[in-house]
Amino acid sequence: MSGIAGILRRDGRPIEESWATKLGNSLSGTLWRFEESVEISAGTAELVLISETKIKNESSIGDENASAIWDRDTLELHLHRTGNGKNQLYFLDLDEAGDGIVFCSNPMPLLNIAKELELVNAHLVSATQQYLQLGFVTGKDSLLSPVQSVPLQHEMQYANCKKVDFEIDRSSSVAEDLIALVTRIGLPFSDYTLLSKLWMYRNASSKGNTICDGLQDPTARIKDTLKFSRWQGMLSQLPHQKKARDWSKYGITTFDSVFSSSLIEQLTGQQFALPVNPQYRGSIEEQLELYDREVHNPDSIFRGMDAAADIAHVELQICSDGGLPIESYPISSWLRSPQSSLGQLAGDTFTSEDAFCSLPIDKSVVLELFTAHNQESQDFTSELFSLLTLSLWSSQVRA
Repeated sequence: MSGIAGILRRDGRPIEESWATKLGNSLSGTLWRFEESVEISAGTAELVLISETKIKNESSIGDENASAIWDRDTLELHLHRTGNGKNQLYFLDLDEAGDGIVFCSNPMPLLNIAKELELVNAHLVSATQQYLQLGFVTGKDSLLSPVQSVPLQHEMQYANCKKVDFEIDRSSSVAEDLIALVTRIGLPFSDYTLLSKLWMYRNASSKGNTICDGLQDPTARIKDTLKFSRWQGMLSQLPHQKKARDWSKYGITTFDSVFSSSLIEQLTGQQFALPVNPQYRGSIEEQLELYDREVHNPDSIFRGMDAAADIAHVELQICSDGGLPIESYPISSWLRSPQSSLGQLAGDTFTSEDAFCSLPIDKSVVLELFTAHNQESQDFTSELFSLLTLSLWSSQVRA
C-alpha cells in the first residue's frame, strides 16, 4: 500500500505547516514532498503533495488504486480510487474554512484538522442510524463527516470464464480475518458472508487460480421481499400502526434492514426519523434491481469482494452468470463461545471502555443484546456482527 496526502488552498492564504506535519506523521517510511504556488487574483494558490513513494510526475501522486492529480491550468485537484479498494483515500473540503481541500490515506489527521477548524459532524446520528438500518452508509451522510471517503469507482467488466469448484478452508483465526477486512474496506459492514468469500479466494490463490465470482441469484431474496411487503401492507391497515404505515412506503429497504426501527432508536437514543427511502417506480422486483445496481452493490457487495480478493492476493473477475455458492458457518455459536477467536474479539470489544468512541451508540444496549445472545434467549447474530465491525472500524480510524 502506498500512502498519499496533500493540501490545496485557493483563497490566497498560506498553508498551515502544522497541517502538513499532521499529514506526514500519519504516513510511514521515507516521505517525498512537492510544493507549488500559483499567482491568482486573491494572491496565490498553494499546493503541497506528500507521498510514501518517490514523486516521478509533479502533477500526480499515487498509483492505480488511489491517486491525486493536480491540474495547474484549472487549479483543481482530482482524487480517484478504483477497485481493488486496496488503498483508502479520504478528503476534507475546507468549505466555510476556505477555498480548498485536504486529503490523506488516513482519516485521522483530517479529523484533527476538522476539529481545529471547529467543523462538526452534523449528520453523525443519521449516518449511524443509516448504518444500523442497511449495514453500510451511502450518500451524503457519513460516519466521518465532515471528512469524506473518496468513492470507489467500479468499472464493471463482466467476464465469461469457466467456473471450477473451490473448497473453502476456514481460517485458523476468524477474528484476524475480520479485522483485516474492516481495514481493507475502510468502513464497517454487516455482511458476514465476506468471511467465506475471503477463505474461498485464499484457497484459489494458493492454487494459482484467478477467481471468477459474481452476484448470487436474487430469486429467494425477491420472494422474501414480496412476502415482507405484503405483511407490511396488511399491518398498515390496522389501528395504531403508524410505524407500519410509514415503513410500508420504504419498500425494499425494510427487508434489508439489519436492526428493527425500535432497536435503532434504543441504540442511538434518538428518534429514527430519516430511514433510507429510495424513490423507485415499478414492481418490487424492479425496485430491488435498481436499488442493488445503484446503492447496495457498489457501496457494499463489490467493495467487500474487492477487499477480500486483495487480502487473499487473488485476481478477481466479475462473472456474468452468478456468484459462487457461500458456505454457511456457525457465526452465531462463534459469537457465543469465549473459546473462539470471534467470541473473544466480540467480548473484549463490547466490554472495552471506548467500544464506540464518539459514536452515538449506547453500550449498555449493546451489552444487553450480547448477553441475550450468549444466553440463547434470542439470536442477534446479524446485529452483533454489524456492531462489532462498527466498533473495530471506529477504533482503527481513531488509532
